[in-house]
Amino acid sequence: MWEKPWKYKEGFALCGVLIVAGLLLQWVLGPLDWTLLGRPYNWVLLGLLIFCTVLGHALSGRFYVFEWMAKATAAVPTLLTASLLTVVMGLTRQVAPHSEPTDTLGITRMLGFWPFVLVYGYAVYQVGLAVMTTVMRWRMGASLWRALLFGCSHLGLWLAMVCGTLGSSDMIRVKMVAQEGVTDNQGVDDRHRLVALPFSVKLEDFGIEQYAPDMTVVHRRDGMPTDQSGWEITAFDTLDWAVPAMKDSVVSFVPGRTYGATSAMLVGARKDGKGGVGWISSGNFMYQPQSLFLDGDYAVVMEEPRPRRYYSAVEVRTKDGRTLRDTVEVNHPLKVNRWWIYQLAYDEAKGRWSRISILEMVRDPWLHSVYAGFIMMLLGAVLLLLPKNRVGLWRSGLTVSLMAVVAFLFIYVTLVSVGYFERKMMPALHSPWFGPHIVVYMVGYSCLALATVAALLRRQAVADLLVRPGLSFLTFGMLFGAFWAKEAWGTYWSWDPKETWAAATWTLYVTYLHLRASRQQSRGAATALLMIAFICLQMCWWGVNYLPSAQATSIHTYTS
Repeated sequence: MWEKPWKYKEGFALCGVLIVAGLLLQWVLGPLDWTLLGRPYNWVLLGLLIFCTVLGHALSGRFYVFEWMAKATAAVPTLLTASLLTVVMGLTRQVAPHSEPTDTLGITRMLGFWPFVLVYGYAVYQVGLAVMTTVMRWRMGASLWRALLFGCSHLGLWLAMVCGTLGSSDMIRVKMVAQEGVTDNQGVDDRHRLVALPFSVKLEDFGIEQYAPDMTVVHRRDGMPTDQSGWEITAFDTLDWAVPAMKDSVVSFVPGRTYGATSAMLVGARKDGKGGVGWISSGNFMYQPQSLFLDGDYAVVMEEPRPRRYYSAVEVRTKDGRTLRDTVEVNHPLKVNRWWIYQLAYDEAKGRWSRISILEMVRDPWLHSVYAGFIMMLLGAVLLLLPKNRVGLWRSGLTVSLMAVVAFLFIYVTLVSVGYFERKMMPALHSPWFGPHIVVYMVGYSCLALATVAALLRRQAVADLLVRPGLSFLTFGMLFGAFWAKEAWGTYWSWDPKETWAAATWTLYVTYLHLRASRQQSRGAATALLMIAFICLQMCWWGVNYLPSAQATSIHTYTS
């Protein structure tokens, strides 16, 4: 150990030192509070990081440690350690950024957990050295394709991670409970502090468009849905706006748009020559729900109406005298100077009769730098699909890449043609990013599943070819999701449980490419890594929905 050339053992040793140092810092200082690193401290840290990176590259000729840090043999242990910490984060229920951890060690607030911070910081430093090394090799005659691939991927990742982390200290998020007809210029931040805004907002109107409610058969004993149990159910009339009326001691519904009007449906049930007709309603804050009892065991009920779209018509007045009138809704924020106004929520107890709207104002001064990193990563993902050389195109992966593109187009057209995107989806899913985000992930998952099978069949060359387009489409899906999240919720990355597992999965497949580049003979380790990465992929795809860490906290479970 510690004999040149350094291998993986030295890398794991350094990561172990970082974890021990992090635990000591955690014990002495407690969790790291990123809000304390706002301007100008984050700019100082950025300058210090750039200086240390350039200095390390300049000293790489004299000190072997800096030369080694830019190599794949140093990257593999760091990536595996970062993946492990990310998996631990995905398995534990995380507390709010400014709350105290609920465990003794501090892993329930992983973003402030010092071992996590130090390992990721070390990874960022290695990425910076790799960028400098790539530029130097290109100037010394390395191929332009290789320089672009490694340069865009590494520099884009460096920009996204550094600017996203340091920029989070300067990001301002303010929630406002707006009432119809009331003008306000104050909100509450995530620490429940009152914040004055540089503009005022008046809610002129709040509205909800709902899907037609469904009817279902439930057990009268526990209210759980069941099949129709032989009953033939028919809907005779549906009223979107209805109020109850008593007639001969029987509750019926008549059309009406008075305050509190609900949805109702006239249904008939028939079984073995017996049946009945009656009104059912989902009810609301004013009226009790109405059911049609079939027998002693079953009843027909109306489900709660689901919102298809909700929006706020607002009037915004800035300090310089400008007045803006526009509509804010999910996936369609309103920009006011350097701020964005997002539609966040409403009074769910009153539903479409809500007279308040919960808006969120976000100011993110580092956003353009983060997006520059995202675009460079996308370019790197595109280059990952291209062949390395002109010899043996089928062996270089071009055929696999073209098949993946064709599969992408086929799946997308198929899903659109069957009306998949017209189903009753929550408002956040009504986005032009939804289709590409889902489909590229499907293609990426398919490629990576085939790569795992190929590795198990000892077809390592085939596995290597499939991992490249799989990781490329995985990158597309992750970044498309980031763009979509920014439009819908005001943040491109929130370490939601599904995002956490996506980061762990992506990091493991990046580790695989580094492992194959540094140690092509270790096929057993490569196969094992592919298996572990594929398990994480399954957790990211569907397993996260069953984890306690995601229950009632993940915005990706879509249970509402």
